[in-house]
Amino acid sequence: ECNEKSLNHSITEMPLYYYSTGARAFMFFGDLYHDEFEDFLAELGKAATKSNNRIGLGHMELEYGDSKYFNMNSIEAGAHYSEALTIFQEANAKDDMLEALLRLSLAHRFINDHGKARDYARQAAKIFREINCGYLKPLYSFVIALTECHDNPDSLAPMLDAIDVSRSFGTREWTWQIQFQLARLYKQAGDISNSVKYCRESINTLKEITESFDDSEQISSYLQVPLRTQVFDFVKDLKS
Repeated sequence: ECNEKSLNHSITEMPLYYYSTGARAFMFFGDLYHDEFEDFLAELGKAATKSNNRIGLGHMELEYGDSKYFNMNSIEAGAHYSEALTIFQEANAKDDMLEALLRLSLAHRFINDHGKARDYARQAAKIFREINCGYLKPLYSFVIALTECHDNPDSLAPMLDAIDVSRSFGTREWTWQIQFQLARLYKQAGDISNSVKYCRESINTLKEITESFDDSEQISSYLQVPLRTQVFDFVKDLKS
């Protein structure tokens, strides 16, 4: 089983792991730490190239992809995720392949390329059944729920289940995104009351996340990331 991120498949050298996790932490805060994010990824690329660690280069592509995803540029995000997937496939790193496939499905879902999104989700489901990768279960549940709700719009139960999974893992960064997507689906179904409810829950989750931040500058930068600002714009439109 793959219950925690395995360093043997992910990044075997501690400097690479340090630069990868550091870049991810800076990326979540948006423009406030943009330079630090770029610096850490540059160091990750240098260290991975020097040690001929292809997995490290794959994680660099994942982090770049995530930065594009959070800036709502899903086409560029998909290009980076695709490059990461190729690297992980060459190394037969199943947990990393799973993560890249899930992120590819998400990126294609948000550019309305539902056919490719479904295909990547199915590939991911096959690997997930093989390795039961616990730490990716919240993301996996989200991606599968998006697929099932698109294919069967009469049932939003998969998305509700995905929220429960994310909450149980304490992955609030995924929880607010799932809640927001549920709000959008309820709006599409004409259920404005539930749309408002889950949009507010998404905002509450975002606020919970910011409670641990050090200062107002960090909070402001975090909330101004385009993927997050759309939640506040959405609820304004609902009220208008």
